[in-house]
Amino acid sequence: MARFSFEILGGLTVKFVDESDNNPTAWSWLFDDGSCDESGPRAPECDEPNPTHEFQDGARQYRVELTASNGAGEDSTFTTVDLRALQADFSFRQDGCSGIFTDRSTGNIASWDWDFGDTDSSANSSAAPSPTHDYTCPDGSADPDCVAAPLSCDFGDYQVRLTIEDADGGSSTRTKTVTIAPF
Repeated sequence: MARFSFEILGGLTVKFVDESDNNPTAWSWLFDDGSCDESGPRAPECDEPNPTHEFQDGARQYRVELTASNGAGEDSTFTTVDLRALQADFSFRQDGCSGIFTDRSTGNIASWDWDFGDTDSSANSSAAPSPTHDYTCPDGSADPDCVAAPLSCDFGDYQVRLTIEDADGGSSTRTKTVTIAPF
């Protein structure tokens, strides 16, 4: 009997785990976004037992099907993966003294509220979907993590929080530790 579970990792990325009976030796996944159609080139994860898949058609419901087979035959099952649910997520990269944040949230988002975690900054928040924030030292700072001019980077770890809301007042929050390090 074919069976599987899944976990939404964030954004449109989902980890699938085969839980089929009878020791399958081959797997065929259909993710409902064209990536595993028989008519074109198949993505590598289409034939893996436990694939991680990033959906390409945006936040919507996807009908995901697994066919598991062995020498005795095959069996198929499907489920719906709903990526419309409001779920806050973001990625981060450093560029000099700046943190570049990319929204990876799912759902019908009406607003974004960022807290960059550096309470010494006068611009510690943003309402932009994917903002850039400068982690620089305030003038006259005695903070030992501050690097002298011309860089004036305030190196360290920061708890960054993103809260998203939909038009109905629903919300989701994600907090991550980001590090501004010497470059």
